[in-house]
Amino acid sequence: MKKFYVYFNNHFSAKAVVNAVMIKSQLGEPIPGEYSEAFLNAYPHLRGVVQNYTEAWNLQPEYRANR
Repeated sequence: MKKFYVYFNNHFSAKAVVNAVMIKSQLGEPIPGEYSEAFLNAYPHLRGVVQNYTEAWNLQPEYRANR
């Protein structure tokens, strides 16, 4: 097989990103990008696999009380 495609469904907790990073790591593929400390705290098994940066961002969705 010369080429194949894998699609990951998005999830509010960025689990599609985590799944894609894990698969790419297992296949020995480069993993571009920088990942926040919050992301690495949520998924500590990815430390050492991805590059992190210190800018904070929130992985949790904002819930509104008025729903």
